[in-house]
Amino acid sequence: MFKKLILSTLLPLTLFSYELNFSKKFSTQISPDILNSYINVTVQNKDERYINDNIELFNDYLKDNDEIIKQNGSYTLTPKYKYINNKQKFLGYMGILNYSITSSTAIVMNEFIKETMELKGKIASKNITVRISNLSWKISDKLYNDNLDNLRLLAINWIELYSKNLNRQCIIKSIKIEGKDNNRPRGISLMSKSLSNITPLQVQKEITINPNYTLECK
Repeated sequence: MFKKLILSTLLPLTLFSYELNFSKKFSTQISPDILNSYINVTVQNKDERYINDNIELFNDYLKDNDEIIKQNGSYTLTPKYKYINNKQKFLGYMGILNYSITSSTAIVMNEFIKETMELKGKIASKNITVRISNLSWKISDKLYNDNLDNLRLLAINWIELYSKNLNRQCIIKSIKIEGKDNNRPRGISLMSKSLSNITPLQVQKEITINPNYTLECK
């Protein structure tokens, strides 16, 4: 009877379990791999054909350049008016060509900008303006997701090793890793200078995850 009492007293202590909850930061440094910019060509004239011919000249030039990726191209032609003495006066037309352009190297982008400005210089017309803006380094989705997957794998391998090295019997109950958009690095803007003379620096950005672990130990 006495032995049975001792066993019944120790049994709950033997089966007693508890949870460990904690988080840990994992991070890595990556260099942006896409140089992004926007090109805008504006032509103003009373002659609609003059506008279309010059817009087509720049459009053909852009399409023939295989080293630059062009996206989201658009062209608009709109009339311009001015009110004089409460009367509407026709001033001409305005044609606007827009593209988003990207490259994986600063050398290619700078050469493209240089050649574009040289083309503009050959026309030598005040009615034509070329703007290249918002030059910035960005991290592509592929590069970002690949590094994010590596961090997740690192976080899983770490907790598996950690739980095995504890001086008690523990199992991994859950691992919660926050979504990728929470720490998405933004583009690095490099504006306000003559872009044809700029070689942007690829400043490294940090990607982090903060997984939350739950261990059940006995």
